[in-house]
Amino acid sequence: MLNHALRVIAIVQLRRPDTPDRVFHERKLAEGKTKKETIRALKRRLSNVVYRQLSADPTDRAGGTQGRICNQRGRYSTLIKRLFD
Repeated sequence: MLNHALRVIAIVQLRRPDTPDRVFHERKLAEGKTKKETIRALKRRLSNVVYRQLSADPTDRAGGTQGRICNQRGRYSTLIKRLFD
């Protein structure tokens, strides 16, 4: 499921011509990588962004709020905003 979500994010990023991920994709293609390889590399890059964002979330360190759905939703919406801005 996470793999599918990362693929959807990658494909959406490639559709928009003004994103850094599109530049990354074009650069990988110029290096001789196949489209499948470039999408795999882009998904890896996106997963690193997601991991950094989730591990740097200050609500996890606040104590007493771990695992609550309201924090999960807030963290998710913040992550999505940062990915698409």
